Amino acid sequence: TMSLSIRPVRRLTSRSITRSQSFTGVNTHNKPYRNLVVFSTPGLSRKPSRASRLFTMSIKANPPPKVPQPERLDEVYEALKKGLQERDYECVCLCSQVLPAAFPLYSQIEEFYESYCMQRRLRDGANKMVKAYTASSGSKEAKESLAEASKGYKEYTENMCVLENDFENQLGKFHIKMKGLAGFARLCAGDQYEIFMKYGRQRWKLRGRIEINAKQVWDSEEIVFQPLINEFLSVKVTELKSLANHVVVGSVSCETKDLFAALPQMVAVDINDLGTIKLSLEVTWNPFDKDDQGSVASTVNKPPSINKRISAIFDQTPPDTPPLRVSLAFALDYYSSSCEGCCIANCNIGHFFYKCFVLFVFKCLGKFGPLRCGEMYALDRLLREARVLEIIRRVTKENPQKIRPATEGDLCLIPALGLCLGAVSLWQECVGQGSMYSVSAERFLNTLSTIYAGLLPERAEAVFLCLVERVLDQRLPRRGSSRDNMMVTLFQLWSYLDSNAVSDMDTHIIELAKEVWLVQNLTSSDQDVIVNALRRPAECSLRREGIHAVAKLLKDPRGKVSASASSVLRSLAAQPRQRKQALVSCLELLEDENVDNRVCGCKALACLKAKESIDQLVYLCRADKEEVRDAAKQTLLVLGEEGKMAHRHVETSQDSISRLFAPGSMASTAF
Repeated sequence: TMSLSIRPVRRLTSRSITRSQSFTGVNTHNKPYRNLVVFSTPGLSRKPSRASRLFTMSIKANPPPKVPQPERLDEVYEALKKGLQERDYECVCLCSQVLPAAFPLYSQIEEFYESYCMQRRLRDGANKMVKAYTASSGSKEAKESLAEASKGYKEYTENMCVLENDFENQLGKFHIKMKGLAGFARLCAGDQYEIFMKYGRQRWKLRGRIEINAKQVWDSEEIVFQPLINEFLSVKVTELKSLANHVVVGSVSCETKDLFAALPQMVAVDINDLGTIKLSLEVTWNPFDKDDQGSVASTVNKPPSINKRISAIFDQTPPDTPPLRVSLAFALDYYSSSCEGCCIANCNIGHFFYKCFVLFVFKCLGKFGPLRCGEMYALDRLLREARVLEIIRRVTKENPQKIRPATEGDLCLIPALGLCLGAVSLWQECVGQGSMYSVSAERFLNTLSTIYAGLLPERAEAVFLCLVERVLDQRLPRRGSSRDNMMVTLFQLWSYLDSNAVSDMDTHIIELAKEVWLVQNLTSSDQDVIVNALRRPAECSLRREGIHAVAKLLKDPRGKVSASASSVLRSLAAQPRQRKQALVSCLELLEDENVDNRVCGCKALACLKAKESIDQLVYLCRADKEEVRDAAKQTLLVLGEEGKMAHRHVETSQDSISRLFAPGSMASTAF
């Protein structure tokens, strides 16, 4: 037994006192417990609030907090994750304790936390926008932007508060058993005590009597508490001298995040200053105890499930058209380190460039899979967008009072255009006498064909179409007037050239053509065409789309084709730079909607000997369809000792569940 670190409400300092297990008046049992580390005290003294009436047992659902507490939630999340990890190991060792809900709970908690962190970042970005526009000159455009930013800040704040409340309903339950008071010579036969615990809106009041031979009798012995994020457990012990004479022994507040532990814990709460009187409790955390399982808290009104809440937050708009303030808030969160950023809000031209920037923002946010590849690309893109804001800031600083016509000199403000040979002349040819900042996708495509068609001996149209689609990051209609309605902005071209480190347009188009031709050949129905293309593919062709095309052939029923694809990927394993590109592309396939493509992604990672992918493969082993699970397990087996250990852990966990729920494995009880 370890003592709980507590804070007497009348003192301004805290301390921890460790005592022996053999306290007077406490009945101990030979039961395995987890020794609790010193139970930490909250940073501030918290007196229990007065209640109009106290009930022996009452649990009420907490309303969402009005102000989110992200730092506190971080602490609880880390404690919860540690507890789940401990329980995972215990469940594997003790087969009888394995529960079918264990593994889905991990991913559910991770999904919640990532969603909460996204809302936090959006709120921080919106807050910076509010400050910037509040300090502006008060133009009509600035006022409109301020209203939009304020609306976003309020929305994200509400989302965080609701998510915090919903998170509490995923924390399981604390089952607390009263073991008695301990107090050396302080406890005497005939003494009567009242203990009152307050945990948020949850209450527990019980009375007990010290009898002869140090035995204790209490009118209530067990309570179930819903874990809370922003509340501490308040304990008040009163000695009942007579009907009208009650003496408060001590009143303390205790931290509860250390109670997320795999095994039951014997804990002792120091009630008085000297620690000579302690309250001994047995606390068991059950992460799978829900309100519908008949617990004491089953009468609580259940709020919407966390999955529905997350879905409601992120499904307010289609995934390809996020609210404008979402992308801008994210980018400004990174950009706001520049103290001069507020000049964007101070002028009409800033509002004009804001509208141009909205267009920009060889679809940034959406729904990401659990393996984080999509999020990685989105965050990388948003960091580049922050650099675009820096360019806009420089443009607005030159003439902040009015919108001036764009000139060729503005092209020098885009660093990548000047560094890339041929990029400035390409853009000038595209825009002609029109706007310097945007051009229709159809005109951009035609200009590419006019300038670079002579470089390519064949299939030039497919190459130029691919380049435009990559700049836009979306598919183009093959024909028709709808292309005229799609715009390519100067910022999109800059971002594409910058992210791909393009230094020469001629060279880039030739290399892009090789990748396009490789993909087209690999999708042919002719086996000889495929095998010849895989014989010696150009290095520049084995980029994102090229790697995807090669990997998708690993499941081809034609042995010659799958063997050739495997040979290409294995050759990349010895080339660090190309292997890194291939690794990212293969990880992408693990989130593909097509089952066969996810299987091919696993096989490709095996060819690359990608030990970096073990965590992602373990996730698939637990959460995906059978065919993908089998492919992921086979990949783990070829990833050295680390992969084999992960494979054994996955197999042990699944075998334990299978044995537990197999026919005849359950013992029946007759009543």
